[in-house]
Amino acid sequence: MRPVPICLLSTLVLSLGARAQEAKVEVNTSGTELIESDRGWEVKATVNSALPHSPLERGDIIIRVAGQSVARLGPISIPALLQYAQIKDVSVVVERAGQEKELIFHPPAPPGSQGSHETSAMGATFRSVEDTQRILIVDIIPGSPAERAGLKSDDELLTVGGKAVGEMTLAQLADLLSKPRDSGERIRVKRESKLIDATLKPVYFSQSLRSLGAPKMPFPLYARGEPAPAFSLPDLKGRSVALNAFRGKPVLFTFWASWCHVCVAEADVFDRLSREMGTRLVVLGLDVEDDPEDLQHFLKIRPISYPVLIAGDFFSPTPAAYDLFALPLTILIDPDGYISYLQTGFSPNGPLESRVRSLVAQAHGN
Repeated sequence: MRPVPICLLSTLVLSLGARAQEAKVEVNTSGTELIESDRGWEVKATVNSALPHSPLERGDIIIRVAGQSVARLGPISIPALLQYAQIKDVSVVVERAGQEKELIFHPPAPPGSQGSHETSAMGATFRSVEDTQRILIVDIIPGSPAERAGLKSDDELLTVGGKAVGEMTLAQLADLLSKPRDSGERIRVKRESKLIDATLKPVYFSQSLRSLGAPKMPFPLYARGEPAPAFSLPDLKGRSVALNAFRGKPVLFTFWASWCHVCVAEADVFDRLSREMGTRLVVLGLDVEDDPEDLQHFLKIRPISYPVLIAGDFFSPTPAAYDLFALPLTILIDPDGYISYLQTGFSPNGPLESRVRSLVAQAHGN
C-alpha cells in the first residue's frame, strides 16, 4: 500500500495480562479521528478527511475492514487497514444507528473509469493533456512513494519501465503503477529542460496484494492493549538509543525524512514541545529512507533540538513493526510504554499538541 499526496481516527477499560488501560486510545488518520470502543473504533470526526471517497460518518463504529475484525486491533493497524483502500476496493463494516452496515472504500480515480482525464497511483495524480499524448503530474501526496522518489507537481511523465507513456492510456498507466515490481518501477520525467530518472518503490510487496480475501494481510496486525513495539536505533553518532530506556516518561516520536515537506513542518511543533517540556517529555525523530549526506546537509541548514535516530527504509524492522506506509507517522506513548495517541500526516491545527500537553500534565499530576 501508502503511500500517496495521500496524506486517513466514558472511559474504556481494557485488560491484557496484568495491565488495565485507563484512557481510550485515539487515532487521527488523514483527518479522520477515531477512538477505541468496546466493539471496534468509533469515528469522532471526519473534518477535512483525506481518506479517498470516505463513506464514514461521525458516530460510526468500525467493526471489520477487508474482512478483518478490528475489535481487538490496536491503533497501529487501523490507519494501515483504512489506507488499504489506496490499492483496491475495500469493504468496511460499521455499526450505524445500532445496525451493521457495509461500506465500500474505492481507490481514487479507479483505473478504467470512463471519461476521466486523471488517475492516481503511488501517491501521485496524473493528468492527460487534452488532444496530446502528454501526461503531467498535478499532485503529490506528502510522504508517499511519489514524494520519496523526488517527483514534483508539473513534472511531465515520459516513460514507465522503459515504455513511453504516449503508448498507453491513463487506465493502463494506473494499473501498471498499482502493481509495481517488489524492487520498484523505474520512471523518467521531464522537469523544465531536465530529464530525471526515479524509482517508485512500493510500500507493501505486490505479491501480498493479490486478494482481499487472503488470510494474511500484507502488514502485521497489532493487537489492542499491547505495548508499543520496542526498538533500539543508532543516533547520528552511532550510539544506540532504546525506547524502553525512557519507561516512566511520556515519549513523542515521529517517523520522518528530510525530503518530506510535511515532516519538516511538523518538526517545528516537535522543537517547540521539546524546548517547553524539557525533561518531562522525551522527543525523538526516527529518520526513514534518507540519503546520509542529504540528511547531514539538511540538519546543518535546519538544526533539530531533539535526537534523530536512523530507522532505515520502509521495510526495516522498526518501520515495519509500526506498519509504516507513509510519512509522517507520529506516536505518543504513555509512561508505561503504551500508545496513547497516533496520527498519520500532519495538520498545524490538529489535536497533536493538546494530546501531548494533556498526557504530560497527567504524568506529572498537574
